[in-house]
Amino acid sequence: MPPNSIQFPPEAAAALARGNVIEAVQIVRASTGLPLKEARDLVRAYANGQQAGRRGAGASAQAPFVFPPAAAAAVARGEFVTAIALLREANPRLDLKTAKEAVDQIRHGAAPVDGAAKTGVRPNPSPRVPTVVAGDRGSRGWLTLMLVVVFAIFLLWLLDGA
Repeated sequence: MPPNSIQFPPEAAAALARGNVIEAVQIVRASTGLPLKEARDLVRAYANGQQAGRRGAGASAQAPFVFPPAAAAAVARGEFVTAIALLREANPRLDLKTAKEAVDQIRHGAAPVDGAAKTGVRPNPSPRVPTVVAGDRGSRGWLTLMLVVVFAIFLLWLLDGA
């Protein structure tokens, strides 16, 4: 089958819109008879906004990234799962991980940008607070030493009283 005659199946497009890439590849393989690698490349090309069935075609114009006000309100209420669902409804090609990253960016006060949402980069990440004091190896040697000292003091106190 020549590459220019391959049409992207609508069932595969629907599976891809739901975020089921594997299912989309299986549908493409079943309907076109392509090998796994070529079917996967075709699904990737379609997902990236390229015209299905044309190899080497440039990327077509993609829909802009939309963060609906209802999703922003859900983030403000602390309903992050609802916000992710609303964001994915407004952006059908958005996968779950990217939607979660965009909601996290809103939670941390950064406006999600199309490129930033895809790369997961936040403009101003918050600094991490160290959880271990410098020089602490996390061993319990000091605890053992303290117990020995307390026990020795207790024994001395008992022996002096007798």
